[in-house]
Amino acid sequence: MSGAMVDVQALGPGMGIPWNTTGQLFRSDRGTRVPGLSVAGARGLLPTCDQALVSCRGAVPGSRHL
Repeated sequence: MSGAMVDVQALGPGMGIPWNTTGQLFRSDRGTRVPGLSVAGARGLLPTCDQALVSCRGAVPGSRHL
C-alpha cells in the first residue's frame, strides 16, 4: 500500500452513511465509475487497519495512541 488516494462511491451502502433524504441523490460521472467500498477492499485498493495506523502515526502532534 503506497498511501495513494483511492476514490470510492460516496453514496454506496458500504459507506454506512444514513442519507436522510426523500429526494433522489445524484452522482457525477466520475462517482458512477469508481468502485464501491466493498469492491475496492476486495481488489486490495484499501489499506488494512494496521497499515492505516502506521501511515498516520506521528501525523497528529501529541497523539500517542496511534
